[in-house]
Amino acid sequence: MFIPLPRDGSSRNGKAILKPALALAAVLAVLAYSLPAAPQGAPPAGAQGLETRIASILARFPAESAAARDALCAEILGLGPRAVGAVCARVRPAGAGNDAQARFAVNGLAVYVTRAGAEAERRLFSGALLDALAAKPDQEVAAFPVTQLQLAGKEEAVRPLARMLADGTLAGPAAAALRTIGGRDAERSLLKSLGTASGGARLSIVEALGEMRSREAMEKLIPLADGSDAALRRAARFALAEIGDPAAAPVLARVRVDATRVERSEAPSLYLRFARRLDEAGRTSEALSAARAILGSYGGPPEGHIASEALALIVSTLGERSLPDLLGAAESADPGLSGAALELATSLGGRDATAAWMDKASASGPALRAAILAMLGRRGDPAALPFVRESLASPAPEVRLAAIPAAARLGKEGVLSDLFGLFAGGDSRDVEAAKTALLGFDAGQV
Repeated sequence: MFIPLPRDGSSRNGKAILKPALALAAVLAVLAYSLPAAPQGAPPAGAQGLETRIASILARFPAESAAARDALCAEILGLGPRAVGAVCARVRPAGAGNDAQARFAVNGLAVYVTRAGAEAERRLFSGALLDALAAKPDQEVAAFPVTQLQLAGKEEAVRPLARMLADGTLAGPAAAALRTIGGRDAERSLLKSLGTASGGARLSIVEALGEMRSREAMEKLIPLADGSDAALRRAARFALAEIGDPAAAPVLARVRVDATRVERSEAPSLYLRFARRLDEAGRTSEALSAARAILGSYGGPPEGHIASEALALIVSTLGERSLPDLLGAAESADPGLSGAALELATSLGGRDATAAWMDKASASGPALRAAILAMLGRRGDPAALPFVRESLASPAPEVRLAAIPAAARLGKEGVLSDLFGLFAGGDSRDVEAAKTALLGFDAGQV
């Protein structure tokens, strides 16, 4: 606006003194500074404005990076509980529109609110998911927030999830969420529902109890593991093996006559898992008993890998005291089990073990003797050198071929004369093996 500037009649060099006008201008400037600025591009007020903001944020999903995703999630949370609920409500059943951006946003929120120091935001988000479920959406839609509760839910979600365990469609994700949340309340909810659920829901509950290693479930699971329902029987056996309670040993040690081929093939692996869980729980004697039962029953060529794993468990449990088990397994007709025993023996034991393996080799046929010689070379105990040098003159070619590199490893330059002596023997395989061994020596020594 235009303000006339009065003169006070006194001027110097033609310049008017404008004190009143300057004072008025100063007042106007202060008023202009103190008044709130007019909104520049602010969102409209009310529900329509909130929806506009949400749509703008969702349009940027999926984010280009984790940092960008977190920034978008922070924007949503900054708009308050109504905004979070509105995002959750945008998830639709198949065929009802493209809800990919809303699903990306909900999953992003589930990850974002689990960061350290965000408990208030986690509760806000979990509450929004539970409100969405309370609205009884389509089952397909309901399954999605349940999976997000598996990521972000805690004790506040246990009771609502427990009510879904009787639902054939939602029992699977609900049981998985309860398993992840864990705790006594979640375990009790699963146990309570086990007796009333049926079909696929019951299977999901059994699997969750097994993964939670619920010892309280043992009483209910053991009858199921020997029942007439093949699918439920398999699930219960898996659960019992995972829990690792000694009370499950009798049912896991046998297989029903009418069991399917798949169930029979699973039995040794489940019993081995059971042995591992016993060992982890400090039940060493029961674990060794189970592992040795597997080693004795599954040492044949088709199942040697199971016996090898059982032997590895014995060795990890007993250390040097497992030598008798290793010596016995080395005689297996299954090359895999025999090889596993010798590999496990490579770094195990001292002079006494070396002596035991030399005795075993002396009493064995050429094939096993050669395998033991190779293992003794890898072990690196010089106490085996006399036996290895003696084997260089064996009439069995496989024994000589195993002794040559073993002698080079154990005797170093001290066996150079033995290696050169092989060149006069006339056997081309010995000569080639000796040449290869000599390549490992310093040229000056050779």
